[in-house]
Amino acid sequence: MRKFLANLSIRGSLLGVLAFFSFMLVVGAALGVLSLRVSNDTLQGVKQTQDVADAMDRVVNSYKDALNGLGRAAASHYGAIVSAIGQPVQVEQGLGSEAAGLLQRAKASLNRAETEYEYYKGLARPASAADSLKEVENAFEALVGQGLHPLAAALEKGDISAASEEQSSGIEQVNRAVSQMDEVTQQNAALVEEAAAAAGSLQEQAQRLAEAVAVFKINTGEVIEVPAHQLGSRQAPGAREAALARDDALALGH
Repeated sequence: MRKFLANLSIRGSLLGVLAFFSFMLVVGAALGVLSLRVSNDTLQGVKQTQDVADAMDRVVNSYKDALNGLGRAAASHYGAIVSAIGQPVQVEQGLGSEAAGLLQRAKASLNRAETEYEYYKGLARPASAADSLKEVENAFEALVGQGLHPLAAALEKGDISAASEEQSSGIEQVNRAVSQMDEVTQQNAALVEEAAAAAGSLQEQAQRLAEAVAVFKINTGEVIEVPAHQLGSRQAPGAREAALARDDALALGH
């Protein structure tokens, strides 16, 4: 009975670990979207200020390092739980020494990431990219507050399954922030596509107009001679009738 209860507790812990890793996948995907967002053409205004662009890259990379560290700590904890399966002992609460050491390194990486982020926020940023940068900052804050910090706290407790409800809320917050940012990115891409199409249409119309005007173009000093019979044939209807009437009058006079 004791062995059965121990294995039941271990299986419950394994389910918690799986939920933890699922949350890590969501956070990792969000970091990937942020990385693409930073390097996307919609933030070209930031590229003009190299120190801001470099700071953003450091922030993203630091958070990736922190997430990788949390992943290594979770993997170590997972390995310890798996090794306890089948053992007639109650699973120990908390982290083992290896997982605890990896967690401390991950938390140090997380602190460095937050320091990099604070440095980035203190930099002067171009007004042309203010809206895009605000979207990125909101996503970062949601990712850290609802993602990385809950992951670190759950690992530190060593009872990952107890944090499943908080993780579900965190996933929702992170997904919402990333979805909003992705929606704005798609809108910006649509605007760029529409502008390009409009520019292409204007260029085509300008080309047609230039071709039409070129028909009437003559060189400087050039005189266009028109035969007299063409001039006569192009007289206005009223002028031609007046000329015919005059000729008839002269004929009658003779």
